[in-house]
Amino acid sequence: MVNLSEILISGSVPNKVVINKENGISYVVFAVHHQGGVIVIGPLIGRESKDWFDSCWLINKNDLLERYYLPYNE
Repeated sequence: MVNLSEILISGSVPNKVVINKENGISYVVFAVHHQGGVIVIGPLIGRESKDWFDSCWLINKNDLLERYYLPYNE
């Protein structure tokens, strides 16, 4: 099993599904800033839309590790 912190490589585009620990909703970790401290995360639904990126947000790496986890099949 891969640990979430292992996919958060600076400058990478992991495009991995994560699950929110509080509500069980799936999201996508789309990109990691080149310095590694900020992550772009967005909804799992609607990724084929050209407006999908507008619904994404930034999250601090520590907050992501605290509030989300990788599903077992990743």
